[in-house]
Amino acid sequence: FEEHIDWATIVSSANLEEHRNERIRVCGWLVTSRRVATSSRRYMKFLTLEDRFGLCEVVMFPEVYEQYGHLVRTHGPYIVTGKLQSRLPGEANIIAEKVQLVEMQKNEIEHLLMKKQPLEWG
Repeated sequence: FEEHIDWATIVSSANLEEHRNERIRVCGWLVTSRRVATSSRRYMKFLTLEDRFGLCEVVMFPEVYEQYGHLVRTHGPYIVTGKLQSRLPGEANIIAEKVQLVEMQKNEIEHLLMKKQPLEWG
C-alpha cells in the first residue's frame, strides 16, 4: 500500500509534538475506535491509529463523522487530515477534517497481516 501514499506529506506519531496547532496528515492502522452520542443526539467518533513509531488519537466531530464515519469499518490503513491540538506536553489529538481509507489489493492485505515482523512504513 505504501506506493499509494505521498510520505513527504505525512507526519509520524513520533513527530506530533513538533506540529502543535498545525494542519497535518497522519497515516496509520486503526487500533481502537469508540462512537459516542453528543448532547444534541448526533454521533462522533474517537480513533486510535498506529504507525511504526507509536499511536495517535483522532477525534471525528459530528460533521466529519457524518461525512466520513462510514469509511471507518476496517483496520485500514487510513490517512487523516486535521488540526493537531495539544494542551499538555505528551498529549496530542488530531481534530479530523478528512478521513481516507487507503485502497489496497486483497493480496497486499493478506501479506501484511501474515507478516511476523513489524509493519514497515515509508
